[in-house]
Amino acid sequence: MRVLDGIVLEARWKTFGCPASIACSEALCAWAEGRTLGEVKAVTAAEIEAQVDGVPEEKRHCPELVVAGASALTPVLPGGEPGGSGLSWAAS
Repeated sequence: MRVLDGIVLEARWKTFGCPASIACSEALCAWAEGRTLGEVKAVTAAEIEAQVDGVPEEKRHCPELVVAGASALTPVLPGGEPGGSGLSWAAS
C-alpha cells in the first residue's frame, strides 16, 4: 500500500489461492483506496465478505485471512526495508 498523510493512495495484494481468497483480496484493495490506514487496519471479515456478496461456508476463512494481513501492515522504506516512515506499507 502507498500511504500519504495517513490516506491510502494505492492498494495492491498478491494472492495465490482459490477464487474466494483472490476476490476478498481484491475487495480489500478496492475498498481501501481513499481511506485512512486506521480504517484499513480495523476492517472486519464481515465487511470484506459483504464487498464480495458473501462466500461459501467452506471459504469463510478467506475474508479472515485478508483481515489478518491488513491488521499486520507495517511501514517500509522505499527500498523495502521495514521500519521506515515513508509512503509504503506492507504486511509483515
